[in-house]
Amino acid sequence: MEWDIEIKLFLPNNTLVIYPDENKDEFIENPNFKAIRECLNIEIDIVDWYNRCIQIALGKKELQKIEIYYSSDEQSYILLDNYRDPYDQLDLIGIGVKTTSELGEKVRKLTRVLNDESPYNINYCEGSNPVFKLYPIDEKNKSRYRETQKSEYLVGKEIEIIKK
Repeated sequence: MEWDIEIKLFLPNNTLVIYPDENKDEFIENPNFKAIRECLNIEIDIVDWYNRCIQIALGKKELQKIEIYYSSDEQSYILLDNYRDPYDQLDLIGIGVKTTSELGEKVRKLTRVLNDESPYNINYCEGSNPVFKLYPIDEKNKSRYRETQKSEYLVGKEIEIIKK
């Protein structure tokens, strides 16, 4: 039987970018995150996304949301959660990845590299539904499932599905 795989990570938001020159405030997408995106054929403007994270840290809470970026064939997605806990001093984000079993091995390796390079790798989990357990989202219609789920994490949070 073929199984899809889900991977959930909690890392500081600056893990998704790198600063090539430590004397400048210019950043680019982390090549390891880019490798995950390219493997899954998913487009994300991570520079724009990270700029929004910076604005959230400066008090623009209205920019907080959970975004699900689909691959062109809709077989895979990357979920980015930039909701910031008021006591979070590491600027943690949630990252969820769901893909097919065919890409599973490669995506596992790539996400492990991303996780392991972070100075604060808070949580890494892979399996058949760790993303769904925290984010019980009906991925096709952008809403919480009506059935009672174990997670109340989504209460009051905006969800945006992005297909390209």
